[in-house]
Amino acid sequence: MTPPPASPTLEAWTAFIVGVFTGVPAWISALAAMLTVAAAVGALWYAKGQIDEAKKSRDLARELELERTQPYVVVYTEATPASEFFIDLVVKNYGLTAANDIQIDIAPWPVRAWPTPASRVELPRRFPILAPGQEWRTVWDNTKERAASDLPNHHTGAVRYTGVNGVPRTAPIVLDWAPYENRRWIARRDVHDAAEALRSIGKVVQAWNDHGELKIVHRDGNPRDAEEEREITEALADVRANPTPRSRRATPPAPKHGAD
Repeated sequence: MTPPPASPTLEAWTAFIVGVFTGVPAWISALAAMLTVAAAVGALWYAKGQIDEAKKSRDLARELELERTQPYVVVYTEATPASEFFIDLVVKNYGLTAANDIQIDIAPWPVRAWPTPASRVELPRRFPILAPGQEWRTVWDNTKERAASDLPNHHTGAVRYTGVNGVPRTAPIVLDWAPYENRRWIARRDVHDAAEALRSIGKVVQAWNDHGELKIVHRDGNPRDAEEEREITEALADVRANPTPRSRRATPPAPKHGAD
């Protein structure tokens, strides 16, 4: 094989390359072809993997978005806002969408120790719907009365409801009174305490009215103060003009009655 001329043209280079490959053994050409095919297959396999990963990512994002928009209904206990001694039983939807057909199963069913005698807690077994953030609550028991009773402390169950796209959902229920037995808190005063104080004041005022003991004195301060100042000024002027106390001043003799 002769090399291309010193000033090669396109035809000369083409002839040179064809001559090179024409002289290559057949097994080398076959190996090159196999490597080319393998590279193509690898590229296709890699592309398929990328497509599958992208599809999984889209499916996961779709599932997460659906889960994020689902309702989330829970059943739990917490102190009532009015008093730390009373515990409420609460059913609340913390999700972003409405929960439908909420059904509650608790065993053993909640019972109150207060007020005596013990009574069953009336809790709907089924709620047609709970809007986002909506809750239902009732006073369950008084912690003092509960601690002195023989009622069970542990209650378990499940709340079942329907979410977005009719997806059935279930959340466990675990209610335990044991933590409330040694519970401690710091008392605080709020609007409720102010209302209680006003109610007590109202009772006292009402008692005054009932017994006729309430008297109202109206006083116009400025005119009365001016009058008192005038009287004090006149009294001081009188004292300066007559240093002798009035009680010690000579009094004119009493007129005589009858003729001598």
